[in-house]
Amino acid sequence: MKRYHMFGGDNYESNGGWNEHLRSSDSLQELTDSVKYDIYDADAEIAKIKNTKGVSEKDKEKWITDRERMRGMATNFSVGGTIYDWIEIIDLETEEPVWQSWRLGEG
Repeated sequence: MKRYHMFGGDNYESNGGWNEHLRSSDSLQELTDSVKYDIYDADAEIAKIKNTKGVSEKDKEKWITDRERMRGMATNFSVGGTIYDWIEIIDLETEEPVWQSWRLGEG
């Protein structure tokens, strides 16, 4: 029987982003179902950028391009009410990631 570990991380952690072990299960589906998330609202973020004062048009264009790349991606991953920058589930048998949060928003 396979066994999976779920980890949550924060990109701002001093240890390079690795964070805590969240839970383990024999069911990959159980772990993925336990992750809640929002869909990134690119339009709202772009509107904020366009209304930002004191920023060059060139910088605004660059920021808008960055936000467009994130359109439709999942964000604010939470497990048990705690928000993480990313979630990763590892197959203990192969020690390979089988599910990564940032893949949710990819087409």
